Amino acid sequence: MTSRAALLAAAIDTEAAIIATLIERRIVPAGARRMPHPHELRAGTRFAELDRIVVDAAALVSRRVDPVREFILDALADVLAASLNAPDPWQAVEALADWTDPTNAATIPGLTDLLDSTRAQVTTDLVNAARAAYDEAATEPVRQGVPGPPVNGFNAAAVRPAAEAHARQAARAPVDRLLDVAAQAGTNAATLPGATGASVVEAALDAAEQASRAGAEDLARQAANVAHGLGRTQALAATPDPVAVYASELLDGNTCGPCAEIDGRTYVDLDAALADYPGGGGYVACSGGSRCRGTLVLVHGAEAPPTHDDPRQGPAAPRGPLDTPP
Repeated sequence: MTSRAALLAAAIDTEAAIIATLIERRIVPAGARRMPHPHELRAGTRFAELDRIVVDAAALVSRRVDPVREFILDALADVLAASLNAPDPWQAVEALADWTDPTNAATIPGLTDLLDSTRAQVTTDLVNAARAAYDEAATEPVRQGVPGPPVNGFNAAAVRPAAEAHARQAARAPVDRLLDVAAQAGTNAATLPGATGASVVEAALDAAEQASRAGAEDLARQAANVAHGLGRTQALAATPDPVAVYASELLDGNTCGPCAEIDGRTYVDLDAALADYPGGGGYVACSGGSRCRGTLVLVHGAEAPPTHDDPRQGPAAPRGPLDTPP
């Protein structure tokens, strides 16, 4: 008699093999946390492509923002050079504090122009990501046998305000981060025995140079998520009425409790689903805010049995596109 443990092991091996095939066929991305549900396969949703759009857009935004970081590092070195030989370490601290004050930092020659150009570039990148998400979502009904793409086409103006807001935040992030890190490191260095202007300058510059890019990269990923969500939702709303709508958190690799609970839920119609997934970054109740990778899956033909039987009628607590978890 085959043991239950052996059957379970065989089932796990089979599932792993299926996931590997789906990854190879670019239906799910590498590292997918679970098998697609039958309705997700029936919908023709290419999760690997959804993932690629977000990953590529986030990487591009990060590259656009990097020159802002380099600009601030160079400006910081120039400002602190005058304090290098100061015998009193607090003279360097005061110079640093004065320069890193947000009001004074805004007057750094060339910074405003750089931030404006970076914001414009990132806005364009995010609108393009939304367009790519729209185009990909528009192919899903076609893969199910519904003829033709949505007739209205992508509306860039509808996503531009959110794209501009996220672009502004992403462009400014290295400025705030580096100034804060440098000021704190300089102040700490001044309290050490034998501190001098040189030791304060060195500590401030070293800390700024070593400051993590994680915060800026996180904002870039959130911006890409929102842009993708807005483009995808726009396309889904333009398709013929589906016969079923499902929540999907397949792409959410670090799934929070609320998202795990809603994964696979069925909705009575698209309007009910959009109350929970308004298109600006996933599920409205996600603990990760705009980091959420959740989306909606629409089936236009015969579908698999629903994963959940209690269709959602209304939204959870509302969340704006720039919200982040506490």
